[in-house]
Amino acid sequence: MTLLDTPSQASTAASPELLFREAKQRRRRRWFSAGIVLAVATALVVGVVDSIGGKGSPQNPASLATGAGRFVPPTTTKGDATTMQLRLPDGRGFALSYPKSLDLSQSTITAGGQVDWAPQTGPLQCCGEYVAPYYGSISSVFYGKPLAVYRGAHGQVPYYAGTQERFPLLYSNMDYLAFRFGPWVVLVGDMVHSSYWTARMTNGQRATWARSFDAHITTGGYLVYRPHSPLTVSRGPIDIVLSHAGGSLEISGPVGCTASLVSPTINAGITSWCDPRSEVRVAATGTTAFTQTVASDLRVTTLRPIS
Repeated sequence: MTLLDTPSQASTAASPELLFREAKQRRRRRWFSAGIVLAVATALVVGVVDSIGGKGSPQNPASLATGAGRFVPPTTTKGDATTMQLRLPDGRGFALSYPKSLDLSQSTITAGGQVDWAPQTGPLQCCGEYVAPYYGSISSVFYGKPLAVYRGAHGQVPYYAGTQERFPLLYSNMDYLAFRFGPWVVLVGDMVHSSYWTARMTNGQRATWARSFDAHITTGGYLVYRPHSPLTVSRGPIDIVLSHAGGSLEISGPVGCTASLVSPTINAGITSWCDPRSEVRVAATGTTAFTQTVASDLRVTTLRPIS
């Protein structure tokens, strides 16, 4: 569920549980799960496990203390106008310009990036994922020892059972490879049992994902995927949600903006319009002050993609 599906009361909480629940709802619509999740996270203990070269046998974890505060998107303010940069995991980006009083930098943000890989698995599909960076720690998501540990591009990649999650994540019938890049965690789902359309990854396929998936942190602090073959990044539909104290804002696309779509319209409590400069659709819901300010003063500009 997103703003374009049905209106809902915006949540002011920034807990990982609520954000992952939102990602779960978005997964049902998008087929794969997602969300950059820029959330409040306190200092937590991260499990670190010994390398076993992808053999799939868990080792005793040591502990490493790490701190992760709330991620604040980079902004610049001149007078009463603020510009905030958004960078998606696939490298695309947007600049949002708005009145300083709107303070969108205090929003929690969800988005995602598609990582493709399609090995031969017969009639079932496998191994491509729409995956999400989570600003926090692995131990804030899972408890206990991992089922297995694989060799990654920059260290160890633990593999956890979905039953080890600390709160409901995406699907209860999935296990997860958990990647860590500085303060970011990326979870890659793996079906517990092959379904009628998706194959569970083999041990070798999980090992390939572990050693091939890579990412880097931009100067603005965002995580951008940079996988190695056979994994690739594709830039498909855009779907970004900013959850703010005053309401919620969704940016989706790309779309072709016709004259009839440019002017803001209100339908079922949702104010939406098409921005012809960036070819995205913008939808806002929440307080009257929030939706009116967004509709009249928000400007969306496309940034040059990076990789």
